[in-house]
Amino acid sequence: MAANRIQLQTALNKPYDRILFGQEILRPVFGASLSLNTSLIPASVQPNKSEQAVINTVSIYGSITLEDNTEITCYEITLQPQVRLEQNKVAIQRYVRKLLTAGQAALVNFIVPKNKDFWRLTLVAKDSELTEQGIKEKTTHAKRYTYIIETGANKTNKTLAERLEKLSISDLYFKDITEAFSVEKLSKAFFDEYTLHYQKFYEYLQESNYRKSVFKVSLPTDATKEDKDKAFKQIRDFTKKLLGRIVFLYFVQKKCWLGASNINYQDGKQDFIKYLFKQSGGNETFYSNWLSVLFFETLNEERPNENFTMPDGSKVKVPFLNGGLFDRDDYDE
Repeated sequence: MAANRIQLQTALNKPYDRILFGQEILRPVFGASLSLNTSLIPASVQPNKSEQAVINTVSIYGSITLEDNTEITCYEITLQPQVRLEQNKVAIQRYVRKLLTAGQAALVNFIVPKNKDFWRLTLVAKDSELTEQGIKEKTTHAKRYTYIIETGANKTNKTLAERLEKLSISDLYFKDITEAFSVEKLSKAFFDEYTLHYQKFYEYLQESNYRKSVFKVSLPTDATKEDKDKAFKQIRDFTKKLLGRIVFLYFVQKKCWLGASNINYQDGKQDFIKYLFKQSGGNETFYSNWLSVLFFETLNEERPNENFTMPDGSKVKVPFLNGGLFDRDDYDE
């Protein structure tokens, strides 16, 4: 029976709990292939002194035996309190590679105990190949496939839930699980959706009043396709730049750099754009009144104390980012 995506999303949106993760997420996906321990078992390979600076404890909570007899060991790695999950630490990567042998893999839950609403699920596998001498490990680093899992009202973990649902109806060979965690597949899904948003936005601007009032495009009724393509180039350029800027903002807000309380930028909102949109009234003036101010009067300008005034009058910190991404064009005026 296939796991249900909605149920998986609901489970993923709960604060991290190893037992619930095993029962509500792994069990529906892997079924009898999954074996869960009744208690945590210390890993046989423990972190060395330098690795202990970032890793606190390493335990095994179960295993998955796939149809091709690949065994995936399930680990829970508790990081030190000061470690930021979204950053890749060399010591962590080096340690995880030591957990693997040729032909084996690990499914790792990386957690920081003080924050059960933000954790990382990683599949790690070393490449191996069949030779006349048997299975030999390739001379490449372990491959890592990672999902960041966040809980809260604005978090869906939709992509991971969709991948796990699809995995649950697969043959459960190792290639199926690597495909479910594949970065290349994620990238294709991202660009497919990005292209869809671009096309919708571009077509909307073509048909809207902005075509004349902002882009100064006026066409005769008998205009050819070549005439339209040439006239609409400015709209295409604007759409590309705007979507690129918005994607960059999502990257910056993930770093906690938007809406922070001070210029140390440790506590910025990771949903700042959505928060700004809602606080501004969430209407069609958002670009002209707020996004354009954020782009051209904030991110690209040095300001005293790096202040940005929110719609409710409160001041938050937004950094000055010196670069050409937020340079104005004529249609940005």
